[in-house]
Amino acid sequence: MPEQIVLATRSQLPSSRNPLRLTTLGCLIPALLTPVFAAEQTVTLDTVNVEASAVSDEAATSRKVSTGSTKTATPLSKTPQSVSVVTAADIEEKGADSVAEALNYSSGLVTNYRGTSNRNDEVMARGMGGYLPQYLDGISFASGSSGASLSPQVDPWLLEKIELIHGPASVLYGQSAPGGLLSLTSKRPTATPLHKLEIGYGSDNQRLAAFDLAGPATDSATVLYRLTGLTRARDGQEQFVEEERYAIAPAVTFLPNDQFSFTLLASLQKDPDAGYRNFLPAEGTVLPNANGSIPSDFFASDPNWEHASRKQNSIGYLMEYLVNNQLTLRQTARYTHLTQQTKTVIYDSWADSSQTVMNRWAQKFDDKVISAGLDNQAQYQLQTGAVAHTLLAGVDYKRYQYDNKSWSDRDADSDLDLDWTHPQYGLDTSKISLSAVTDELQKRKQLGVYLQDQMSVGRWDLVLSGRHDHADISVEDRLDGTRIDTTASKSTGRAGLLYTFDNGLAPYVSYGTSFEPITTTDANGELFEPTTARQSEVGIKYAPKERDLQATVAVFDLHQENVVTTNSQTRLSEQTGEVGSKGVEVESRLGLTEALTWTAAYAYTDSKTLKSENPAEVGLKTQYIPRHAASTWLNYQFDMGLTTGAGVRYVGETYSRNNRITVPDYTLADLALGYDLGKASSSLKGAKAQLTVNNLFDHEYVSSCSATWACFYGEGRSAMAKIGYSW
Repeated sequence: MPEQIVLATRSQLPSSRNPLRLTTLGCLIPALLTPVFAAEQTVTLDTVNVEASAVSDEAATSRKVSTGSTKTATPLSKTPQSVSVVTAADIEEKGADSVAEALNYSSGLVTNYRGTSNRNDEVMARGMGGYLPQYLDGISFASGSSGASLSPQVDPWLLEKIELIHGPASVLYGQSAPGGLLSLTSKRPTATPLHKLEIGYGSDNQRLAAFDLAGPATDSATVLYRLTGLTRARDGQEQFVEEERYAIAPAVTFLPNDQFSFTLLASLQKDPDAGYRNFLPAEGTVLPNANGSIPSDFFASDPNWEHASRKQNSIGYLMEYLVNNQLTLRQTARYTHLTQQTKTVIYDSWADSSQTVMNRWAQKFDDKVISAGLDNQAQYQLQTGAVAHTLLAGVDYKRYQYDNKSWSDRDADSDLDLDWTHPQYGLDTSKISLSAVTDELQKRKQLGVYLQDQMSVGRWDLVLSGRHDHADISVEDRLDGTRIDTTASKSTGRAGLLYTFDNGLAPYVSYGTSFEPITTTDANGELFEPTTARQSEVGIKYAPKERDLQATVAVFDLHQENVVTTNSQTRLSEQTGEVGSKGVEVESRLGLTEALTWTAAYAYTDSKTLKSENPAEVGLKTQYIPRHAASTWLNYQFDMGLTTGAGVRYVGETYSRNNRITVPDYTLADLALGYDLGKASSSLKGAKAQLTVNNLFDHEYVSSCSATWACFYGEGRSAMAKIGYSW
């Protein structure tokens, strides 16, 4: 039988004297589920152990349980698919200040390809070039197509858990990048009081102040609350760059009785200084330059023009009703509004053969995203002979609107040139003469229906999933007064089989497909065909009951067709054909003792172009993707209250789009030290000091190059000291 998740929070609460009538939910669940509410009735259930609840406290915080891969709270050891889990404790331990950084010690990922220019969380997986979409509490969080330049950046302080689903995930989520999907879980109200404050200061003038408060809002504990917030700021690695953020996330849960829960989640985040993004030439970074190396703190723009700001607000809810010990109904919704304004002067090419003077051009962007999603689920558990079934039926709907305006000055008169060997800043912005480049409105609607059966008989676990999507897409070009409308319908599926031995070894096989409509156009102004992908995966998991150990080894073969890339010469988007990626991923977490924990990850990825209209592209390795990558982290807790953690990350050499530039491999070391101040004095009980250092030895490296005009330096040493107090 599948492992069970006990809804301790709900079962420990007193029963309501006024059980919720089914007709109340009937007005909220769409027509697919309305037959369930045909008759008005009152249902009162005894406390039961319910498997796979989306609102289980244990599921939301456990690193051994996945809610993203099957939309049910399934133990990782019973999931026939590779899934990486990063908890809030992991984020705090390593001092990660972005979702991408929190995934640095997971396998098969590229989290750092833009180096210090990583304004967004642009994560790639399994050798695929598309950015992984982000889903927050089960709903798409303003994530558009995998190549979009505008995407949200959820602060990890607001999150309880990050799950990475390796490989195609369309069967439960609809259109999605083939490499995988990021499933983020917000911090939610708790029945146990929680109070935490934290302040910090670090290198590059880093400043941090944060709080996390939660607990019952009423004596009966039928209303719970959580309020999480922070402000953080720092100076960028490059001169003149600053970053600043304010975020707050209120949440409240209503538990009128043992059967019903409703959680309202909101978040408001403002980045007045949203960071920096620019490019550097290969000559002077990874290739020789007669004038020496370009400094890693070189600022390619100008402080008189440079600006980046972002606002993102969202509100949503999670609703669940336990009809009886077999049937559970759930509805999840979220609305997100994201705006971003950017101005920069960007490197373009060398002005002459001396490779000292840079041609630059000015850019300005004004972007807005509005997205909304609704997911309705009916989960039913039954037994047919020796087979236990967890059936999940769902209907989801999402809308995505991207309003993109951009202007540029290609600088035909060279008055924006800059000599990097003797840079003179203070640009006369009157020299900038902007012309409109883009004024486009993209709209996408998607309606999907899915069905899943998780079957368990003896040692066998089988998952069968199927889905059908219909998407409406429109692209309105307001510059030339044209509009393109198209539709796309696609069925996707997944099958996975796992067998568990007594010693905890569990070999598995799986097969899955995905699709992703493309909202960009080709050189003729026509929308590209949707990309499709298929993946075969064979692996083995190891989770012995008597040990604190989780390990997964996965071998995958992933193919994506109708791939859209950018031509390095014309800089126009093209649909080149097919990309294939094969590889091996290893990920493990082992509690050697109660005090000593060791994690390790390794990935071998062979990703390349298999088909293209341009024969010269066939066989080229996928840009940014290292063939080898590995990481390890060791953490030890001393009885005296001292905690030490140290890690090493290795990223193998990568290649530019045309494979003519090879970016050297690099190895980085990280360090974390923590001390429970309460061990030194009882008056300091609840206080903790922590020091985290990334890139401990300040290794200078280039994180990637996509072309001779687009290379990125990685981040140098960054240290942060914090003091936290919990009560």
